[in-house]
Amino acid sequence: MRIFVKKNNVEFQTNKTVEKINISNQSVNSVLLNTGEQIETSTIISNSDPKTTYLELVGASNLDTDFTRRTNNYRTRGTVAKVNIEFKHEIKIKNLDSKYLSGKFVYAPNIKYIEHAFNTNKYNKLSANPCLEFYINKNKLSANVYFIPYLRESSHDKEKILTNVNLILEKFIEENQIVSSIIETPNDIESKYNITGGHWSHGDMEIDQLLMMRPFYGSSQYSTPINGLYLCSAGTHPGGGITGINGVNAAKQLLKDKGNG
Repeated sequence: MRIFVKKNNVEFQTNKTVEKINISNQSVNSVLLNTGEQIETSTIISNSDPKTTYLELVGASNLDTDFTRRTNNYRTRGTVAKVNIEFKHEIKIKNLDSKYLSGKFVYAPNIKYIEHAFNTNKYNKLSANPCLEFYINKNKLSANVYFIPYLRESSHDKEKILTNVNLILEKFIEENQIVSSIIETPNDIESKYNITGGHWSHGDMEIDQLLMMRPFYGSSQYSTPINGLYLCSAGTHPGGGITGINGVNAAKQLLKDKGNG
């Protein structure tokens, strides 16, 4: 499907996938779509995560060895699963006035509890006592479950994860029958949304992958080693979240490079 924005001569194409960014003389010249269509361009702003952009779309053959090494070393191992639960009746929290149900709830009793949940994740195991961050909308509950490891060589026991989550929820949700539960692990997120490692922020938010260093040295401040290629995803500063700041900053850098900034 094509959508035209006539005022600014913009065209959106949906239900299509970019298969490859074509490079010539270290500059972008076109993109190849999954339909076989090739679109010529001298400028690309990629919202895919850095690893996907560089290793899959650009290709290591167009990058020097040191840069490829840094791309591979960029940490993108997801640790958060998404769980959606539907109950038979509207959800009620014990000893809590219903007017407060529109807020965010966090279950992480203390630092020691969080540390134990995280340490289990480091060894690719599931904690029986995960941390939860969740929201309630009438009879539906949406939760982020920490810390569920991205697994490279095995699969998750989803029923076990759901059981652990439900055991926690039973502590403060009044008795209520569960109608359905859906879970997306980091592996599911990687497969469904094409995000390397299933990391929602497209990379760990740690000191060497933050601010002017994000995502990593040689690819910071939205520019890339490929002329005309820019990054604007959560893998750039300031990271994840629905803010639009990454895109604004990438556009400003592009205009600056073009002499219009």
